[in-house]
Amino acid sequence: MSRPLPCLLLLIGLSSGALDARATTFTVTRTDDPSPDDCLPGDCSLREATLAANANDPAAGTDRIQLAAASYTLVRGALTCTQDLELVGSGSAATHVTTDVELFANQHDHTLSVRGLSMQTTVSNVLTMGDDGHLVLDDVSVPVGGGSVQSYGTGTSLEVRDSDLRDTLRCNQSTGPCTVVDSSLLNFYVVPASGGPTVLIQRSIVDGDLDPGATPAPAVVLHAGTTAIQDSTITHTAALRILDNPGQQVSLLRVHYVDNSGPVSTDIDADVSIADSEFRDNVGRALRVDGDANWIVRGSSFIDNQVDDSAGGAIVVQGGASVHIENSTFSGNSFSTAAAGNGARGAAIGYHGDNGSVSVVLRHVTIVPPTVMPFGIDGTAIGGFDGASVDVDVSNSIVRGSCRFDGGALRNHAGNIESPGDTCGFDGSSQVSVPPADVALGTLGDHGGPTPTYEPAGTSVAVDAGGAPQCLEFDQRGYLRPAGSACDAGAVEVDAIDDVIFADGFDQA
Repeated sequence: MSRPLPCLLLLIGLSSGALDARATTFTVTRTDDPSPDDCLPGDCSLREATLAANANDPAAGTDRIQLAAASYTLVRGALTCTQDLELVGSGSAATHVTTDVELFANQHDHTLSVRGLSMQTTVSNVLTMGDDGHLVLDDVSVPVGGGSVQSYGTGTSLEVRDSDLRDTLRCNQSTGPCTVVDSSLLNFYVVPASGGPTVLIQRSIVDGDLDPGATPAPAVVLHAGTTAIQDSTITHTAALRILDNPGQQVSLLRVHYVDNSGPVSTDIDADVSIADSEFRDNVGRALRVDGDANWIVRGSSFIDNQVDDSAGGAIVVQGGASVHIENSTFSGNSFSTAAAGNGARGAAIGYHGDNGSVSVVLRHVTIVPPTVMPFGIDGTAIGGFDGASVDVDVSNSIVRGSCRFDGGALRNHAGNIESPGDTCGFDGSSQVSVPPADVALGTLGDHGGPTPTYEPAGTSVAVDAGGAPQCLEFDQRGYLRPAGSACDAGAVEVDAIDDVIFADGFDQA
């Protein structure tokens, strides 16, 4: 009866060993790249640590390779990672890895986390992740020309946090998420072979000045998928382009699009939504609404943009597209001297109706031209060409400046104020030829809410001038309408309440 006991003890021993399996930390102690041998205490290169991690039990958990503050050079080809791995440095300013190939080769089907280091290569890509893989970058920097980071394939995810990538970030997977948070990028591209990723960019900046000499100029280019950009800045780039594949959905929330040489634009049938965002000092206008796309713009400000073109200093609508703009402010938008001299139209909002039906809807919009404009502009506020296939609907808006509507483009036009002239053709419920002093818009600035606005004086003719059917529930700042007997014309409701919860005047106990 005693013979089975050793087998029982053996099984217990095997079970105990499996329970004791655990992830291992491999500490790199040398900065060169010798012919690999064992990763020994006090004698372990980055390549040797990677090979040791690959040989470890994958069921034991995610192994870690720890790098001290130093510069490490790889000369024997790319590293190979066959299971989940963490590569951890002492901070992107302190730990540097340089290679003449990709850092890791043929990455897929596992998670690779790279944290606290800078990396660079002399070839095109410094790091890639393929099918069903998960790539995480946290406190990672790539210098100018240091190589692209990219994802591709299906079921792939890419996550970038607290990083500074001064080459190109490419989210090219057919399916899977791509997330960028609290980071700075030079270039951002989405170019999948098919399908498209789900992209989220939060609290980040895309800045072409990270490499002022970059050729071609840095840009955000979206060829497919769904993209949401939130609480972020895009500046000194060539453009944000939405291209190629119909059905894209792109949203911008609390985005600052500033000092770019080209607009946010569509060339295809896409759905674009913009809210609580600011477009300022862009020299290729702010938005180009084209390609049968449908745009909705809410609570946003367009300030001091201009273009060298025939229509639309801040926004142009063409190519069968439509735009619905509400609770938004336009200030100081214009044309180049050459374009103005050729009779450019619509210094704030312009249109071309020669290539498909175009729709422009404005609700509670305030438009103010610059104090000084180049000579020759025909329509210092709104205007365009080939109006027979254009529908323009303006209501409850303030137009400081002039209009130039072609061929009956203006179809609906109630509750508006035009100052100082009568060029827009607004109907009898509107006020025209109003002296600027009576509009009393004040100055552009912070009057509450996320974007700059004009807040009319309490004596302004805009107060209670809006029509009820077109009255929106909130103004540009998110304050309640109406504050008086009727909605005010323009983007801002005078004396509005900014707290919906306590609109009855009672505070919370």
